[in-house]
Parts: sequence; structure tokens; C-alpha cells
Amino acid sequence: MESVNELNRYYYGEEEPPYEFIEKLCKVLGINEKWMKFGKDTPYRNELRTYYHAEEMLEEISSEKEILFFTIKELYRRELGVIVKKDTYIFQCYPRAFTFHADVGCGGAAELFSLYNFLKRLNQKRKMPSGVYCVSEDEFYKLLNGEIYPGLICKPHRDYFTYMLDDFIDLYVDEKEKESYVEWYGQTFVDSQKLIKERLKVY
Repeated sequence: MESVNELNRYYYGEEEPPYEFIEKLCKVLGINEKWMKFGKDTPYRNELRTYYHAEEMLEEISSEKEILFFTIKELYRRELGVIVKKDTYIFQCYPRAFTFHADVGCGGAAELFSLYNFLKRLNQKRKMPSGVYCVSEDEFYKLLNGEIYPGLICKPHRDYFTYMLDDFIDLYVDEKEKESYVEWYGQTFVDSQKLIKERLKVY
């Protein structure tokens, strides 16, 4: 563009932007082209695969520029969502979150154990962030559905569990430390670790 006035004409509806402009804008900002052109799907729907066990996406996600995790702070039956930062403005959210609590049956326990293995191996590769961003319940599901911009979890003053993931994979801490975990993350966090330890004994 030669001047900002060209953009203003699109912004104020004085003329329609050409498809070439829309395609470039979508590419730079990670916007769903179908939504921008035709109003189909949601603004930030992407082509990331749906995984039911976190370990399955280890190879795919290990090469990403940056990995971010998010959860609902107050929820007892907490889940862990995953976002990858691909470029300066492009963030993509995986469409399914993973079980991150102990109130589970056999299937949920297997998923929780897979998440533990995934995080442990991600940490060995030095790709795991220590903390987890906190979002509202409404934001959580809108992120998974591609309805809102995934980069918003990085906005200033957002609550953040600073060492949550490091603490989660450190299963064998003393009782005093466990008391702190209950205070910071809730009882289900410690119960999740207990469940994982019991499963490790089987293997």
C-alpha cells in the first residue's frame, strides 16, 4: 500500500478489498481465509490435527517456535489447552484440550498419563514452558473453537501459574510441598500426581 488511506477505504466500507489483499492479510495474521472471504467457519479455525493423547503430537509440536498452555483457573475438573506460536502474529490453538484432573475413569486416566509423558519428554527437549496461562471458561472454549485470537492469552496482567508444569511432572516431592500444591492448584492436582504414580508402578 502506498498510504494508510487505502486501508481506511476498506475499513470504512467505502470499497471492498480485493481477494489478493484478503489472502495476504490472512497469511500474515493467521486468520481463516474461508471466514474472511465467505463468512464460513470461525475466524481462527486452522488445520491442526485433533489428538486424543498428548504423546501422539510430540514430534509435530517439538519443532514449533513457541508452545503455550492454558487452563481455567477456578475449575475443579481442569483441562489443559495447547497453543503454538508460529510467527510474530500467528498463533494456532489445537482444537481439543487434555484431561488435567483426577476425577476420571479408565479412558481419562490413560489420557492424563499420556499428558504426563508428553510434558516430561517436552521438558527433556527443553521445549516446555514452566507455567500455564489462566483464561475464563468462556475464553477457554472460544479458543478451542477458533472464535477468538489465540494470541490474547499473552495479554498483560493475565493470571499465570508460574511453575505449574514443572511441579506437575515432579511427582516425588515431600508432604510439605504437596500442601503448597493443594493451596496453589487445588486438591485434584495432587490427586492427579498420585494417579500417575500408581500407573507408573504397573509399567
